Amino acid sequence: MTERYGEKVQPAPDAAARPRLVLAGLGHSHLFVLEAARQGRLPACELVVCTGEARHVYSGMVPGWLAGQYTIDELSIDVTAAVRAAGGTLLPAHVTGIDPRARTLTLADGNTVPYDVCSIAVGSQVSGKAIPGVAEHAVAVKPLAAIRTIGERLDALARSGGGEVVVVGGGMAGVELALAIRARANGAAPRGAPAGTLEGARGGQSVRVSLVSRDAVLASDRHPRVSRRLQRVCEARGIELRLATTPVQLDAGRITLQHAGELQRRRADLVVWATGGEAASWLAASGLPVDARGFLLVDDRLQSVGDPRVFAAGDSASLASWPDTPKAGCTPCAWGRGWCSRWPTHSVMGRARTPIARSSGSWRWPTQGMERRWPRGGDWWPRDGGRCGGRTGSIVASCVGLRRLTACATHREPDAALPASLDSLAISVPCRGC
Repeated sequence: MTERYGEKVQPAPDAAARPRLVLAGLGHSHLFVLEAARQGRLPACELVVCTGEARHVYSGMVPGWLAGQYTIDELSIDVTAAVRAAGGTLLPAHVTGIDPRARTLTLADGNTVPYDVCSIAVGSQVSGKAIPGVAEHAVAVKPLAAIRTIGERLDALARSGGGEVVVVGGGMAGVELALAIRARANGAAPRGAPAGTLEGARGGQSVRVSLVSRDAVLASDRHPRVSRRLQRVCEARGIELRLATTPVQLDAGRITLQHAGELQRRRADLVVWATGGEAASWLAASGLPVDARGFLLVDDRLQSVGDPRVFAAGDSASLASWPDTPKAGCTPCAWGRGWCSRWPTHSVMGRARTPIARSSGSWRWPTQGMERRWPRGGDWWPRDGGRCGGRTGSIVASCVGLRRLTACATHREPDAALPASLDSLAISVPCRGC
C-alpha cells in the first residue's frame, strides 16, 4: 500500500499474477496510458506510476494561466486521483535511475521498483543551469510546478510599484511567457483570484519585461516570417528584446549579459529561465543507447534500440530514424495518442508489434492531416487567427485528453461537447496549444 498526499492506493489483489508495467514519470504521453487503463483498453497488467509531482501541469496552458485566463486547477490534474481512477499504484518519488539488466528503477527516496516493461516519459530539464547563479537566482519553467512561484513574484513586484523581469530564452516558450507576463503586469489578474491579487494600476507599465536570446532572431527554428511577426508583436507590447545576447552570470537582483563581446550588468528583480531542454543525466548513465544530447534512442515502435522492454516518449526520447526529434510542444501528445495506449504491454503479452505510423518509408505522425483553428487570443497572444494541421495540430489530443481525464478523476462526466473518441479532433481549444 502506498500513501501520498493523504490518499492511499491499493494494488490489485491478483497483481502478482500479471506482468508489471511501470510508468516512469507522468508526462503528456502517459496521460493516455491512464485513460486507456481506466477504459479497460490495456491488456491485463499491474500498472505502477512513479512520479514526485502532486499535480500534473499541462504546459500548453501555462502562459494562459500567467495571463489570467485560467485558474491553476484548470490546467493541472490531481495525480493521486488520476492513478486511482486508472486502477494503478502510485509511488510518490521521481525516478533517478534504471538498471536494464536487473529490470529495476531507482527512485529518489532510495527504493527500487522491478518491472516487466518500463515506459519512460520524465520530460526534459532546462539547459544552462550550470551558468553561475542560475540555480540560486532564476526561476526555471521546468519543473512546471514552479509556475506558482513566477505568478507570486510577479504579483509582489506589481504591488511594490514595479521592477525588472527578464525572460531568458528566445524560443516559442520564452516569447509566450514574456507576452503573458506583460499582460499580467498590466493588470490581468488570474481568473478566480480575490480582487486586488494583482494591482495593475500600481504596477502596470512600471513592471518592465525584457526577453534575452542568444540567437539573432526570435524562434530561430521557425519560418523567418514567424520570427519577424513575433518581434513586431513583442515590440508593440513594450517588451525589450535583447537578441544575440548570452547571460553569463546571475546575482541577487542582477544579471550579467554578453553582447558583441561586451559585458553588461543589468537589474533583474525576477529572471524566468525558459531555455531549451536537456536530458536527465541518469538516462545516459543507464547504459542504454542515447543520442549526442543524452536522450534515449528509440526505434519506430518507440522501444529502446538497446532493450525492447524499455519504451520512451516525448522529451525523453529521440527517434533513431529522426535524430532531430522536437523536445517540446506536440511531440509527446502525438506519441501518447498513437503509442502509449497500446504498445508498452505488447512486448510481454506476446502480441504483434508494428511501427506507430509509416508511409512510403518515411515518418508520418499518427495525427497527420488533423486541423484546428487558432481561436482569437487576448492581449498577450500573438496569433489572431489562421489554421494549422499535421504535426502542429496534434496538440489538441493532449488538451482534450487532459480535460477528459480530469473529469473522470474527479468523478464527473466529461463535457458533452467533447468527442467520445480522440480520433476526430477538428475542434477549437481554449489553451492556444503549446
